[in-house]
Amino acid sequence: MITMSYQVIARKWRPRNFDEVTGQEHITQTLRNALEYGRLHHAYLFSGARGVGKTTTARLLAKSLNCHKTEKPNIFPCAPDAADACPSCIEIAESRSMDVLEIDAASHTGIDDVRDTIIENITVNPARDRYKVFIIDEVHQLSKPAFNALLKTLEEPPKNVVFIMATTELRKVPETITSRCQDFQFRTISRQKIFDRLKLIAESEKIDIDEDALREIARSGEGSMRDAQSNFDQVISFAGSHISASDVSDALGIASVEMLSRVAEAIAAGNTRSVLEVVAELTSRGQDLRSFCRDLMSFFRDLLIFKSTDNFTELLDDAMLGADELRRLGEPFSPSDLIRLFNSLAVTEAGLKEATRPRISLEMGLVRLVEMRRLAPLESIIERLVRIEQSLSNGIGAERIPTEPGQMPTAAAEEKKTLKSEPVPDEPPFSDWPDDIPEPPADLRLPDPPINNGDLIESRGNFSPQFDEPLPTKLPPIESEALAHY
Repeated sequence: MITMSYQVIARKWRPRNFDEVTGQEHITQTLRNALEYGRLHHAYLFSGARGVGKTTTARLLAKSLNCHKTEKPNIFPCAPDAADACPSCIEIAESRSMDVLEIDAASHTGIDDVRDTIIENITVNPARDRYKVFIIDEVHQLSKPAFNALLKTLEEPPKNVVFIMATTELRKVPETITSRCQDFQFRTISRQKIFDRLKLIAESEKIDIDEDALREIARSGEGSMRDAQSNFDQVISFAGSHISASDVSDALGIASVEMLSRVAEAIAAGNTRSVLEVVAELTSRGQDLRSFCRDLMSFFRDLLIFKSTDNFTELLDDAMLGADELRRLGEPFSPSDLIRLFNSLAVTEAGLKEATRPRISLEMGLVRLVEMRRLAPLESIIERLVRIEQSLSNGIGAERIPTEPGQMPTAAAEEKKTLKSEPVPDEPPFSDWPDDIPEPPADLRLPDPPINNGDLIESRGNFSPQFDEPLPTKLPPIESEALAHY
């Protein structure tokens, strides 16, 4: 008969006191003060992402309320493996205490479950401990009638009853429930704190692992300590005696930082072939392409934050690379470039969810990023248009406008035309005609029609007879300044 004596890391290294809860100091400090000064509430609601310590903190609070080492709640409950551990702490740690009931709301959603498990037992005094504690996990999955059945009990429970509810989806919990509880929102854990915890575990378990591999495991947890510890277990089983970063990438199917850096360098250099080779390598390893796309988005986010801030601030505590590498990889890009690349990647990542051919979708998305680097930025186009407008207003041809910012227009004086007035001749063109033009023969001349100047004068009224005089054939010269302009 084979017995399973191995205990997974996530259970073996579950925090045994409030000091060991990682990344939730704002909650553990509040609970310890409430225990120390006797300001306990009858209902607590723990909300947050998966694997950040909600259920663990609920059990620690139950152990502190019922620890037998002190006559009142103890802020330092017993460790399960301690020689002098009290029975209450041991039973709570092993989930077999009669006075601490853990209810999985995902499998007990109806009103009958709430009535049988909570309402009918709430009036029964604790069998041995100070408090009867109800820990309801995934409370948001209770039905609406079940929530309604809890309202009165949750508002005015007996003095020795404490409710601790945990949920990953706070928005699904009715406001009538949240208004009756103290709400504690658990945060995702920073990558550095997960790394420090994994390093402590590796040293205690005498596991030979590179620091780069530990950072990759911490990154794979995505803010969840439990996920990171479970991945650590998986990598240990895969690699054996020594664990490297490549072992983590192969075991978990995640893209390494080296591959992400290759993609960034290929986009900066306009190397389409290199990004396609990365996709082929990911596909051959069977890695999740959508997860790779999300990692690449986080990578460009780190580059953008680094270029937009003066120093390596706390905003980059979870960065995949150090300051020197971020500076080197971000040098070819402007903040506007990184924003455009991120937005394009977001569209690609959303399309991968429904894509029937994810490899092709990712390839086209990465090629689009390479091609985007070859396009002129909108800011440079606007700047060139402004320079063209300014130069045209100064009389410079558009063909001589510089294409690069800061370049001065070339001189065009040799091609510039100036308006010069042509000299006015002394005589009109017809003055050059000869004066001795022969008269035509008499038989070819037409007779002059008879004109009676007196009749014209009488018919036109006050017609001035001076116009009957012959007109001069040559006008006197007039200066241009004397001419009237209309």
